[in-house]
Amino acid sequence: MNLSFQRAAGWLKTFAPQMMNPTEATERYKRVDAMSQAMILVRLAHMMTIAARGSYEIGTDGVRDPIALRRSNEVMHRVTGQIRALLEGDERRFPDDVIIRIIDGLQDDAHQMLFVEAVSEIDAQNEEGEQGMAGQPA
Repeated sequence: MNLSFQRAAGWLKTFAPQMMNPTEATERYKRVDAMSQAMILVRLAHMMTIAARGSYEIGTDGVRDPIALRRSNEVMHRVTGQIRALLEGDERRFPDDVIIRIIDGLQDDAHQMLFVEAVSEIDAQNEEGEQGMAGQPA
């Protein structure tokens, strides 16, 4: 596993223990509307780009972990495609179970924790009344 992803997973487990677990996050994701799912996936995609930087060679244009970068890019491609499909109302989008399996397919705790964090952030906004899970003001 990429060191940046390991660090992200460790940080989240240590400093964000109030977050839901992956199973709870998955169930929550499945219950929300398309706009909320898109918001969750946008947050996940943003966090994945940050974590993927760990595969770069510091101070150069090189890549020290091309396999991790390629795997991350493939998941990013599917996640951003799902966001597009959700926003466009495309019925040919991945079913919820499939997109979650794609994210889980990286088989590392860090990507699961990034997904959990993304769901938790949207959930926290709902609880704080800043923005509802449907993307509408509470």
